[in-house]
Amino acid sequence: MQGTLVSPYIGSSVLLLSLLLLLVVKKRQNRGNTQ
Repeated sequence: MQGTLVSPYIGSSVLLLSLLLLLVVKKRQNRGNTQ
Protein backbone atom coordinates (compact mmCIF):
# COMPACT_ATOMS: atom_id res chain seq x y z
CA MET A 1 0.00 0.00 0.00
CA GLN A 2 2.78 2.45 0.87
CA GLY A 3 4.51 1.90 -2.49
CA THR A 4 1.40 2.95 -4.43
CA LEU A 5 1.02 6.06 -2.25
CA VAL A 6 4.70 7.07 -2.40
CA SER A 7 5.29 6.55 -6.14
CA PRO A 8 3.13 9.56 -7.27
CA TYR A 9 4.91 11.86 -4.82
CA ILE A 10 8.32 10.75 -6.16
CA GLY A 11 7.21 11.36 -9.75
CA SER A 12 5.90 14.86 -8.95
CA SER A 13 9.07 15.74 -7.00
CA VAL A 14 11.27 14.62 -9.91
CA LEU A 15 9.26 16.76 -12.34
CA LEU A 16 9.56 19.80 -10.05
CA LEU A 17 13.31 19.28 -9.65
CA SER A 18 13.79 18.96 -13.43
CA LEU A 19 11.83 22.19 -14.03
CA LEU A 20 13.93 24.03 -11.43
CA LEU A 21 17.14 22.77 -13.07
CA LEU A 22 15.94 23.96 -16.49
CA LEU A 23 15.18 27.43 -15.09
CA VAL A 24 18.62 27.67 -13.46
CA VAL A 25 20.38 26.58 -16.67
CA LYS A 26 18.43 29.14 -18.73
CA LYS A 27 19.30 31.91 -16.27
CA ARG A 28 22.99 30.94 -16.42
CA GLN A 29 22.93 30.91 -20.24
CA ASN A 30 21.21 34.33 -20.32
CA ARG A 31 23.83 35.79 -17.98
CA GLY A 32 26.62 34.32 -20.11
CA ASN A 33 25.16 35.83 -23.27
CA THR A 34 24.68 39.28 -21.71
CA GLN A 35 28.20 39.32 -20.27
